[in-house]
Amino acid sequence: MLVITRSISLILRAKLLRITVSRDMNKRDLITRLSESNNITKREADKFITSMLEIIIDTVSQNDKVMLVGFGSFSSRNRLGRLGRNPKTGEPIVISPSRVPVFSAGKFFIEKINQR
Repeated sequence: MLVITRSISLILRAKLLRITVSRDMNKRDLITRLSESNNITKREADKFITSMLEIIIDTVSQNDKVMLVGFGSFSSRNRLGRLGRNPKTGEPIVISPSRVPVFSAGKFFIEKINQR
């Protein structure tokens, strides 16, 4: 009986810790928060977020910039090709040039993060 009570106590304590410890927000969490704060269904929130992300990806992939005033901007940059090394063998390898997505935080976003 002591073992069962102790394990239940540990489980409850772990659940309480999980609730109180902040964690990263994923897309599902974002959908839930958006639906609750705007009185819309989760399906509508999911459709909105998916659509917004697709538009940002399409725009940036066409080498254009998406600017959300106060939040930040999404763009792409060219990364030059370079000579690298295989970490296992030390053999030199050529790394091809590529384009990479970039996010630059806006002034309001930066200020909000730095508030304590």
